[in-house]
Amino acid sequence: MKGYSGAILLDGELRDREAQKSQHKGISIQGFDVFLEGFSRALFSFSEHGPIVIPREALLESRGSMPEWFPDVKEKIRATAASDIQALCAWERLLMLSMGPEMLQYAWMRAEAGRPDWPITAILHSPQPIPRIRYLFTNRLMSTLGQQDALVCPSNAARSVIEATFEAVPISLRATDKLPMQLPVIPMGVDIDGMAKLSREEARRALDLPENGPILLWFGRLSPADKGEMLPFLRTIAPVVERYQARFVMAGDDTSHRMADTLRDLATELGYGDRFTVLPDVTMTEKRLLLRAANIFLALNDSMHAGFSLTIAEAMASGLPIIASDWAGHREWIREGYTGRLVPTYLSDDPSHRVITLYAGAPQEKLWELSTIVDLRVLKEALESMLSAPDDAARMGEAALRFARQTFDWSVIMGKYDELWYEQFARASRSSARKDPFPTASFPKFFAEYPTRFIRPTDVVTMGSDAFGDELVRALADTRYFRVDVFRYILQQCRERPTGGTVGAIVKSVCHATEGLLQPAQVERHIARLLKHGLLEMDSHATAPLAPSDITTSVD
Repeated sequence: MKGYSGAILLDGELRDREAQKSQHKGISIQGFDVFLEGFSRALFSFSEHGPIVIPREALLESRGSMPEWFPDVKEKIRATAASDIQALCAWERLLMLSMGPEMLQYAWMRAEAGRPDWPITAILHSPQPIPRIRYLFTNRLMSTLGQQDALVCPSNAARSVIEATFEAVPISLRATDKLPMQLPVIPMGVDIDGMAKLSREEARRALDLPENGPILLWFGRLSPADKGEMLPFLRTIAPVVERYQARFVMAGDDTSHRMADTLRDLATELGYGDRFTVLPDVTMTEKRLLLRAANIFLALNDSMHAGFSLTIAEAMASGLPIIASDWAGHREWIREGYTGRLVPTYLSDDPSHRVITLYAGAPQEKLWELSTIVDLRVLKEALESMLSAPDDAARMGEAALRFARQTFDWSVIMGKYDELWYEQFARASRSSARKDPFPTASFPKFFAEYPTRFIRPTDVVTMGSDAFGDELVRALADTRYFRVDVFRYILQQCRERPTGGTVGAIVKSVCHATEGLLQPAQVERHIARLLKHGLLEMDSHATAPLAPSDITTSVD
């Protein structure tokens, strides 16, 4: 479907956590971090929409973690101040893209701008925590959403949680009678062409793994129970590993629980001997080598947070047959006996597992997960069937790769988003949504009773303590909001005015010197920062008259 296209406002940071972890193994990484980098790259590489508008603050926050492809896409980026909503009105068509399920902030912003024709797309990674989703449905801002908006779900299973959560909200408390936005299902993507191209033997040599014998791979966050309780799986497959002279490799992020030594000790107790390997905090290159070195991928998740398994998609993209728990969205991607095997799961239908409890510190989903059953007999049988018929398992892996290329490749995924955005722009163009603008929401309005008063353009400021000199100025600029050159220019202006200068006059002078690159509010923040640290002083009693052209607005 082709039609309206437009600019995209992206609220996510441009960062590559996997590349960072390759340099600093102590950096924590989750599936969403991998998705965020892949999605951002695909957006610039494949989308027919643009340019991409990114808050200047998000770009500054990303310094030091920018992906290597950033220089190639800079010309497609338009920076804007995070608080300057009206600047966005310069775009004839604009789609507001949230890299999370939070839609209400954008709903408020477009209502404040009086632009109901700005569609919103929010991307759901996990349907947990339920209270956050429930808040969305009971907030009155929900009534400003419509069919021009979309909450993208990574699987039909995740969408069913959203629908069930909405139905659980009493009608009298709902902001709308029915879900106002679309709930399209678009899975997460994988860089299939970026997977390791080495042979299995070369990958094993690179990882110092045995060149002979089958390798079973489990990859994910190393945790006692976050993604699946490990003890029953380790105990069940131990005799199978021994019988078929296989090796079981567990790898993934270990920054949170430091599980590696515990897992090694447990494997020794269970009789794995030297047939068990745990690799904590692997790099992106090591992950891709592991996916090439393995013969079978195990994904035995039983977590309520599982909306989509990115590791399963990566394993399929590497040509591996999958043995996975029949849980959440797994059955949507794994065809029994064709791309892998599904292990049945069972759950207690206990009404005491309440979503809402009297004490927020008692997370019921954790208790529920600890009671979730993965059929260990079927797991053992599925593993034995693949190990005893390696040619059949290899054919499943080939089928998995074909499926991944047709379903998970980023060019395919971004094509689905483009189709969605064309539709959203078309619906927004004929939207009859509410057009009554909201008043500007600013901290000075909310906290008007807190300070003695606000800084005025007529307030006179003079030089304060110069004891720390330029050293303190550089230290104050060491954040994403303040610039050392602006501090220096403000101080120079005050030095040239021995009796002091007004805030309004200094702001006007700095804005003129930077040729309009700085907004008055930004300069005022710099002045306030210098006042806070005593590098400038304000005479709270002295004010000076200003010409109307010298008067600036206060910080919003």
